[in-house]
Amino acid sequence: MVIYSTLYSKKILGNFQISYMKFDIIIVFIVLSILLMRVIRVIDFSNRGVMTASILLATAVTWGRFNPIQSAIPIFDHRQNIVTDTLRAYARANPLGWAVEARHYGAAVNGAGVPAINHVLLQPQLAFFRKAYPQMDQSSFDQVFNRYAHIVPSMSWTPTVPQPDVISLPADPFAIPLRVDVDAGSKAPNAGGAVERVETQTLENGRLGVSIEGWGRWSGVSPGQALEVHLTSQARGHIERATAFRLARPDLVAVSGDHTAYASGFGLRLEIQTPPGGFGPFDRRDLQIVTLDPAVGRYELK
Repeated sequence: MVIYSTLYSKKILGNFQISYMKFDIIIVFIVLSILLMRVIRVIDFSNRGVMTASILLATAVTWGRFNPIQSAIPIFDHRQNIVTDTLRAYARANPLGWAVEARHYGAAVNGAGVPAINHVLLQPQLAFFRKAYPQMDQSSFDQVFNRYAHIVPSMSWTPTVPQPDVISLPADPFAIPLRVDVDAGSKAPNAGGAVERVETQTLENGRLGVSIEGWGRWSGVSPGQALEVHLTSQARGHIERATAFRLARPDLVAVSGDHTAYASGFGLRLEIQTPPGGFGPFDRRDLQIVTLDPAVGRYELK
């Protein structure tokens, strides 16, 4: 029954691959082998002896390859590199004091000494997340957050659980806010930056939700920076609500060598009230997006 329950919870409920279950499978074989040796009287163990021997042998086989004497200090040594420097710069510029970056999984960023919303929570932090997402109904909130979880910032509209130990969080409550000017209307003199991902979903009351992720030509973080957004055709409806936030982009700092580009990523969320006949298929060309930075200028995203 114990073996069946373990396999059912891992493979059926958790949908894990066999390769992720190797330690669990090893332990099963160890226990069965020791029980068999007791039955055929190769060893003379009590039930407590069987369990003790199984635990010691399983520990030796799974973790015994690691050196228990070796110092762990190098693991937590705060090395200087482009990724950690960029994330620390973002955290310093964020009023909440956190780095927000969707490209690192687990607690690696925090383990490197960078305060980040990306983390692994060993126990639920319900009060913390209730403050961040007060609009969620209690049932959905408990289903998402009442668990051990890897926290991953994302462009999702609501918190979701893509797999049993992962919570995908809309990054809005934790990231550096970015001003959005709707229907600013004029073209930018230069092209720069990029729209990298666009996703749409149907919202209530005939509205279309559009989430956009990309990067822009911003230098550091300052109050005058913004996005200018408008629909290229009034026949497509009108933008009812727009919110945006900045994202850390160590990859762009590494490519450009410009350390002021630490917060050059952005997430943009639009709620578009569609015309009576509907919006139809959304096209990236339906939107004009311009980045504004008083120190750098205006650039139209491609």
